[in-house]
Amino acid sequence: MAKDIDLSKPIPNPHHDDEDHHKGHHHDESDHKHEEHEHTKSNKLSDEDQKKLIYLAEKLGLNPNQIEVLTSEDGSIIFKYPHDDHSHTIASKDIEIGKPIPDGHHDHSHAKDKVGMATLKQIGFDDEIIQDILHADAPTPFPSNETNPEKMRQWLATVTKINIGQRTNPFQRFGLSLMPNIEVLGIGFTPINDMTPVLQFKKLKQLWMTNTGITDYSFLDKMPLLEGLDISQNGIKDLSFLTKYKQLSLIAAANNGITSLKPLAELPNLQFLVLSHNNISDLTPLSNLTKLQELHLDHNNVKNLSALSGKKDLKVLDLSNNKSADLSTLKTTSLETLLLNETNTSNLSFLKQNPKVSNLTINNAKLASLDGIEESDEIVKVEAEGNQIKSLVLKNKQGSLKFLNVTNNQLTSLEGVNNYTSLETLSVSKNKLESLDIKTPNKTVTNLDFSHNNVPTSQLKLNEKNIPEAVAKNFPAVVEGSMVGNGSLAEKAAMASKEDKQVSDNTNHQKNTEKSAQANADSKKENPKTHDEHHDHEETDHAHVGHHHH
Repeated sequence: MAKDIDLSKPIPNPHHDDEDHHKGHHHDESDHKHEEHEHTKSNKLSDEDQKKLIYLAEKLGLNPNQIEVLTSEDGSIIFKYPHDDHSHTIASKDIEIGKPIPDGHHDHSHAKDKVGMATLKQIGFDDEIIQDILHADAPTPFPSNETNPEKMRQWLATVTKINIGQRTNPFQRFGLSLMPNIEVLGIGFTPINDMTPVLQFKKLKQLWMTNTGITDYSFLDKMPLLEGLDISQNGIKDLSFLTKYKQLSLIAAANNGITSLKPLAELPNLQFLVLSHNNISDLTPLSNLTKLQELHLDHNNVKNLSALSGKKDLKVLDLSNNKSADLSTLKTTSLETLLLNETNTSNLSFLKQNPKVSNLTINNAKLASLDGIEESDEIVKVEAEGNQIKSLVLKNKQGSLKFLNVTNNQLTSLEGVNNYTSLETLSVSKNKLESLDIKTPNKTVTNLDFSHNNVPTSQLKLNEKNIPEAVAKNFPAVVEGSMVGNGSLAEKAAMASKEDKQVSDNTNHQKNTEKSAQANADSKKENPKTHDEHHDHEETDHAHVGHHHH
């Protein structure tokens, strides 16, 4: 169990497509050993590559910081992004802004596996299951160049994890019996009528069966080794049928309309619980689950959190979209990662009674300031986009925070930034900054994103190191960042009126063009011979309008 889940990250929970989930999710990178190449991590991105990174993230519904930037041996930039429970890589040069992102599952990404794929075909596997086998886990990588079916069968017998979900009738596919040692099986997102075939996997420890429409779970009686079960989106209102499976340590039951957690009180080995998108308000039944490590309760109606006190192993808690959550009732000694997006949380005083929280995500909540953050000496990363934070000023110093994202808040100045004595990465994009000036230069921040503010261009002249002058003066340690979309309000107003004028010029131009086109059309009726000349004239005119407009 433990080897499939990295406790420092939320569970790979592959069943939500809403944005919150994408942001909160991290996927197990080890799931994709055979797609690794010799890349090294890279930090420095050209503007062009940065734009492509942001475009890629937008197209995939990811947060840009979920995409890893690597440099290949020849120095080109490669992006590695999570997908379901594995990851893909794409070269920056293969991304064209405005064009669809090439699908990581298409053949080109498995060119090196062609020989092994042909051997699987020869054995009798269909193309879809071959793709799934390429993404499977085994102690050794997929044998890309294996031509001997017998040796390929030997490798298949070592496969421990495969996801054949999203396939029509996955259990009726050829060749599953050649993988008898599977411990983790995904069959979700496709209707399934009969679960009997799952019993051929005698070593199965985790079964992911999201959105399969299964209502009869009696097959679980014959699976004594099963520790993890994903029954999300299966229309389950009552969890009572689970009480006899005492060995369960992971249950995912998101999007089900569950109101009562009482049955879970009888499952003392539970470590991981995903209960997102239900109608849960009472956490009392969780009081005695002492082994709980990770709990996803986002999109419920939870108010009182005292049932979570005293859990020595609880590391990850997601309370996003619980509008009434009362954080004064949350007291933990081990909690490290806390998500509070879209809650009514207005200050950070709760950090005092949750002293081990190091990673806090609190986007689109009601924060007016970061007061209370100085109570914590463990907090390292805070994501607080879309709040109403007006100032970075604190009453005291804060010595542990390294990463602060306050994009889309109400900051007019960066004064106060020196209270955060370990801060390295600061994102203040989309605020109301009119200057980067602070009383004492900041010595710690190395990455500063102040894009989309109102900093006048006079502060943005680049010095010989290509750093804007105001950054060099106020943040001398900065080596990277972003400043796009700036200019004082007056400069922006002037720019806007210029653009308006251009648009109206263009509109007039277009009207004239349309008039002349009409005249051409009329003259064609009278004089068919001039058709071609007029046609050419029209095209250049339109091209001109288009060009002018850009």
